[in-house]
Amino acid sequence: MSAFITLKDIRKGFEMPDGETFWALKGINMEIRKGELTILRGRSGSGKTTLLNILGALDQPTSGSILYEDEDISTWTDEQREQLRRFQMGFVFQSVALVPMMTAYENVEFALRLAGFEGDHAKRAAECLHMVGLQSRMDHMPEEMSGGEQQRVAIARAICHKPKVIFADEPTAELDTNTGLMVMKIFKDLIAQEGVTVVVSTHDPGLMELGDTVYEIEAGEMIGAEEQS
Repeated sequence: MSAFITLKDIRKGFEMPDGETFWALKGINMEIRKGELTILRGRSGSGKTTLLNILGALDQPTSGSILYEDEDISTWTDEQREQLRRFQMGFVFQSVALVPMMTAYENVEFALRLAGFEGDHAKRAAECLHMVGLQSRMDHMPEEMSGGEQQRVAIARAICHKPKVIFADEPTAELDTNTGLMVMKIFKDLIAQEGVTVVVSTHDPGLMELGDTVYEIEAGEMIGAEEQS
């Protein structure tokens, strides 16, 4: 399967107060294949969140190139990258950040409005909540839902505008093991149902077997890549 996103010699440095440069990423090379679940594995501080932010066009590398469907987006303007994120990408974070005064349905429908989705909003919002198993909880407020249910609303919100790729940064970190596995299996189901590509960062070794490809990052360097059978 051909590469969907390719990183070539990505380096990311941050200037420290003493004038030295801290290199969060040190020459990363990797490929994300379309229609697969790719896992970025690493301990806290390993650089995986920085890497995910660069993959998702939320941050720019200090050097290197990012090929998104063979176009080098590292040369794009901020406006071009904002349009890419808005229409072709979805994001799920450790903190679900649902709008507290909106129901599950309203949170998803609001995301459709922000993305300028031109289809039937009511139908698509209900469809996405059904895909994550929350068809009976659409009218509930975030405070009335468990952490796992809130994360599933966040996933429905991320996929509602039919993005090509979803980036999830430690989406199971605040969940118990069983709920975390359920969330990861939802991602697998969405790949099959929606044809979306999913990239997840995690430090949980119990989730590795669910990935099609697992990249291991340590101290800003890629130390391993494993394709699951």
